[in-house]
Amino acid sequence: MIECENATFERVVEDGEFIQLSRGAYGDVYEAIWKEKEKKVAAKKISLSEQKAGNVAPSIAEADAIRRLSATLSEKEHPNIVKIFDCTKQLVREKEFFWVFMELCEHGDLKSDFFANKLKEKSPKDIEIMKVRIMADIAHGITFLHDNGIVHRDITHKNILFAKDPSIDFVVKLTDFSLSKKLEPEDMSSLRTTKGQANLPFKPPEFLPREDRQ
Repeated sequence: MIECENATFERVVEDGEFIQLSRGAYGDVYEAIWKEKEKKVAAKKISLSEQKAGNVAPSIAEADAIRRLSATLSEKEHPNIVKIFDCTKQLVREKEFFWVFMELCEHGDLKSDFFANKLKEKSPKDIEIMKVRIMADIAHGITFLHDNGIVHRDITHKNILFAKDPSIDFVVKLTDFSLSKKLEPEDMSSLRTTKGQANLPFKPPEFLPREDRQ
């Protein structure tokens, strides 16, 4: 059970184990229940105490930055951004964790069975239309973030999710703001830093050494 200021969450157990939705360099995502609303959510667990997969664990200051960013996104909702409900720190056996509780996108990411089946079901023409729609949803989400001074810095297939939408089958949403930053206009030059940004296959070309820009 994880208690936040205004809500209580509990991870879902199946066959004696927590249901894990995904693994990431900085934390893992689990299925959880928002107890007061009996609502399924996604719960990201970020370790502040130890390294994971060779990555430096986020600092307490970085966790506070994620908390402030989460508060901004929870106040300003957008259909192409995963909703953030709450976040909190947790101390377990002298190890500190940071939890972010978010909207659950049932259909998974760009490598999910849901998307693979869509590609099999549709005609070539409909696939192209669907791809354009997906790109438009992503662009709308990024535009919203930039309009609010937020840079995502980790746009990968794992962070592009499909959520249910009865009216149009699905809607695409951006998630995982662990590496995101909220910048003031005068801070835009700091975007050139390479610390903590996306994996190499997803880095924008301006962050690559000149010899690798091919």
